[in-house]
Amino acid sequence: EKANVYDTAFHDLLQEHAFLLINTARRSIDSSAAFSDSKTALQNNIEEVAAQISIIYGTDAGHQFSNLWNNKINNIIAYTDAVKNGDLTANSTFYSNMAIYEENSANWWSKLNPEINKAMIRQSITEHVNNVKQAVDFWEAKDYSNYFSKLHDSYTQIGDYADIIVTGIVKQHPELFE
Repeated sequence: EKANVYDTAFHDLLQEHAFLLINTARRSIDSSAAFSDSKTALQNNIEEVAAQISIIYGTDAGHQFSNLWNNKINNIIAYTDAVKNGDLTANSTFYSNMAIYEENSANWWSKLNPEINKAMIRQSITEHVNNVKQAVDFWEAKDYSNYFSKLHDSYTQIGDYADIIVTGIVKQHPELFE
């Protein structure tokens, strides 16, 4: 029962994250007045996910997680700024920055929890990043049908990311879920 409650909370927060992240990036592209509110909601979500991690690994791990995801968000917002300013290096800069984030994040998870396979989590992180970028690109191109499709893909795919993490947590700390 405890594992099911934790799993549900973690999945819900990560799916909310996918929506909030893409929504914040979309509002950044549009220079929307609602960008600040979106970013605040996204930041609150990150802190809620970090709190779930802190339950298992302590507050230092929660802070490390927040730093990783804030780095991801900063890279995505920098990408949206570069795109709307016509920067021809936007894509290459984005992929370079995100490759570093993806590797750091995969390393962090696999060191925090040896039950989390580094290659599997890295692949899932990369898929998440690619879904977000593609959604942003479709929005910027005013291709709303593909935007909403990619938003759906991102929402669904982050569930796979959550599965890898929660499965690893329950395997590593079964005593917490008895």
